[in-house]
Amino acid sequence: MYLREYPNREAFKYFDEYYYGQMDWDDSFDHIEGAMPTKILLTSTSYMNEASSYDKSLKEAIEIKLPNKWFIQEMNLRQTLNDGEWIDKEENVVFLDPTVSTGGITSYNDNGVLVSNKKLLAEFLESRGLTQVWIVWGEKQVRSTKNTHDDKEFLGFGEIMGYGYFDGDEFVEETNIRYDK
Repeated sequence: MYLREYPNREAFKYFDEYYYGQMDWDDSFDHIEGAMPTKILLTSTSYMNEASSYDKSLKEAIEIKLPNKWFIQEMNLRQTLNDGEWIDKEENVVFLDPTVSTGGITSYNDNGVLVSNKKLLAEFLESRGLTQVWIVWGEKQVRSTKNTHDDKEFLGFGEIMGYGYFDGDEFVEETNIRYDK
């Protein structure tokens, strides 16, 4: 699939499923059903294309963060001639992956980011009775200070999972930390 085929072309339909990272409204988190207090929709997805010797179109793999197709469709967004830039009908930039213009796109990495016009996104969400939710997820592995590379040196890990959102001016959060040896 080419970048410009996202999300409204026939070629994208094949990739438009969870297996390929295309998320829909869901209340699960890390495959745990009901982990979120309500259904949420991830704001972004990724476009990744690996370098190929076949057509010589890319020297290195690239990744660009894109708005979720729901936002594109509901906000009537279209991509500009600048890769990773999405505008509304008044030609305001609503979403942008700034790594494209800074050269971060030249090699595959997980440093891509999707930024939004805060005002336009907040107005859109408010008009739909929606709010932003921040997801927290991380892991810390604990290992012995000895310099061996043996499995006995792995002492366990801590995993944090949670979310937060604003209810008026109050920030509400739910966080769980789980330790495993």
